Amino acid sequence: MLRKTHFFFLTLALGAALSTQATLTPSSGYEVNQVLSGYSFSAIDVYESGGSAYAYGWSGGSLKQFSVSGNTQVGDLGAPPDSFVSSSSVSCSFVTYNPADGSVWVGYTDYANSANDRIYKVSSSGIWTQVTSAQNNYSLTFYGTEVFMSAGSSDWTSNNVYWVNSGTGEMVLFASLTGNSAQVTSTGSALIVPTYGTGEDSILAFDNALIADFLNDPGAWTALDAGDGTLVTTTPSGVGGVTADESNEIFYTVNEYDGSTFTTVSYVYDQYGNLIASSDTDYDSWMTVLSSTGTVEIDGVLYVLNYYSNGIYALSVPEPSTYALLGGVAMMVFALYRRRKLG
Repeated sequence: MLRKTHFFFLTLALGAALSTQATLTPSSGYEVNQVLSGYSFSAIDVYESGGSAYAYGWSGGSLKQFSVSGNTQVGDLGAPPDSFVSSSSVSCSFVTYNPADGSVWVGYTDYANSANDRIYKVSSSGIWTQVTSAQNNYSLTFYGTEVFMSAGSSDWTSNNVYWVNSGTGEMVLFASLTGNSAQVTSTGSALIVPTYGTGEDSILAFDNALIADFLNDPGAWTALDAGDGTLVTTTPSGVGGVTADESNEIFYTVNEYDGSTFTTVSYVYDQYGNLIASSDTDYDSWMTVLSSTGTVEIDGVLYVLNYYSNGIYALSVPEPSTYALLGGVAMMVFALYRRRKLG
């Protein structure tokens, strides 16, 4: 996930074409903008390079590169060399950028034949290499140079977290949690794994010591369970997406059915349970994938993918200059009003 980053002040308004799609309303102290609204994504990851925000996303049948701050496509790395992804039963489950070497890891699942599920590593020049086959793969993150991937069990009762040997494709089960698949991420000191569909949903941290023990001898490892993790926070319901920002603060999304409006509503929270944003109740929403740049509460941005909307949402705290400008305008209006009233 993202670590060294800068702030990007994005000022793109929602287009008229999105008027029938769920919108995201920020809580007090935040602002939201929509970027890359001309594209539809099944998976995306945002990263920083040279002081600007970029993204890799699966859109229109290929892996494309985008300038987020420029709101435009800047590259296309194509698709796997065979016809695998052309099947209507195949979907892209994740896209994860690796800042260590500039490669992109992409997962696919085939609901018609889960034995055909795959994970690829794509070089910056567009060379596709299949790393492994991973049934029901869902999410992937880098813990330093180590690769960890979440996937549903074959009977859909467990969220399994695997370590993936990036050289050989070997997979070793690191932890197995009850419930559905959930996105994984990492901080500088822990692997972050949410639970989904357990009835007592939460976000857990598996710390450096556990990971070091595992890496010392993966072949002799006995998979961990929820009791081995450290509780970060309980959540209102199952976590769809999770990310950690530059200061290791954790942010996540949940999606809940609203019986009064018969729609699914999405919410974005920080790890302390503070609501950052929520979707409207007029249309269905399903927000899962989060990326982050910078320290969100100071100079960073949260990027949220909604499967029912084009583009991605960018949540941020306005710059102090923005507050100063608004304050100055308010003071000017008050002064004019007072002068007119006294004159």
